Amino acid sequence: MKKKYLSTFQNLFSKSLLFFLLLVMVINVLVPDKKTSYTENRTLAQFPDFSMSKLQSGTFSKDLSKWFNDQFIGRDTMIQVKYIAQKLSGQKEINGVYLTRNGLIEDIEQPNQEQLERKIDAINDFYRLYKVPTTFLLAPNNACVNRNRISKNAPIRNQQKLIDNFYDSLSSEIECIDVSSTLKKHNDEYLYYKTDHHWTSLGAYYGFTAYASQLNLPMQDLEKYQSMVATKDFKGTLASKVGSIGLRDEIDLLIAPDTPNYLLTNISDGSSKLTVYSSEGLESNNPYDVFFGGNHALLQLELENESKKHLLIFKDSYANSLIPFLLPYYRTITILDPRYCYDDITQIMEKYLITEVLYCYNANTFFTDTSLADVIEYDHEAYGIED
Repeated sequence: MKKKYLSTFQNLFSKSLLFFLLLVMVINVLVPDKKTSYTENRTLAQFPDFSMSKLQSGTFSKDLSKWFNDQFIGRDTMIQVKYIAQKLSGQKEINGVYLTRNGLIEDIEQPNQEQLERKIDAINDFYRLYKVPTTFLLAPNNACVNRNRISKNAPIRNQQKLIDNFYDSLSSEIECIDVSSTLKKHNDEYLYYKTDHHWTSLGAYYGFTAYASQLNLPMQDLEKYQSMVATKDFKGTLASKVGSIGLRDEIDLLIAPDTPNYLLTNISDGSSKLTVYSSEGLESNNPYDVFFGGNHALLQLELENESKKHLLIFKDSYANSLIPFLLPYYRTITILDPRYCYDDITQIMEKYLITEVLYCYNANTFFTDTSLADVIEYDHEAYGIED
């Protein structure tokens, strides 16, 4: 008798589950697809186009599965509920993000050793080819500066050692900025966002002071900067990655009192504006884009001052909040993001009369990057570079 009831229950449960899934499928088809998940801060898969060739190759079924997973009704709520359950259970790490009392902290990435060695060779060759003063500013990530905020048992890589080893591998004529020491002196301050992997404007300011000090640039005290609150409702990529709710950050802008007038031009589309700040970026899914409106292939800053120095910056998004501090010191600043720029670097060096080069990255991005060498790498024989 028990087996009969069990069999009946299993049959009923299977049919109910199938009916529920079919109902959800029908609802998902009828309800317009969402283009973006604000919880995960990413673009969602759209309903795939059908063709017999896609069906036969299996592509259609794979795309349909991705669409169903992304467009599943209540997906954002389920992600947030999962986060709450994991946190209440005492879990300290989710998807490479550590949950701490001071916010979310991203794990230290494993370097791409093959690409790292290639970049080292390319950076050294680039310096030997052009012989312009070159500086490398490699910003440590939150887990390096605030290792004490993460459980002692967590298997965090020693990022400081990675940075030191990398600096040692560069030409002795390249200036290497020790940002870590400066940041660690202020690690009780708001240096990194609680919900995002970027440093704050204050963290970028301390990074700038390390740069200015080593290059003997005159500096203004922090109190002299005009501070403006851009938003108090910033929810960054780390919060999106784990489904965190409740945590929010403030984005502040620090404007130097001696900032000259300037013109910012996007070389790709020819558009220009009189500010490095973007209200459109602030109102986007990623408010950190208030700096320059996000990442672009190639930007040009022309400044009204008496400087004769023309700076070229190879960068990732960490540089976006640091560059405003550099405005008083250069006549022009050319900003190149190797992830999006494929222009001829020789033409850029000549066209913009480059007199100095700065590499500005955060360590996690730099050690896993695969794009920089593609932009600056040269054929040794063609350019007369000796091995």
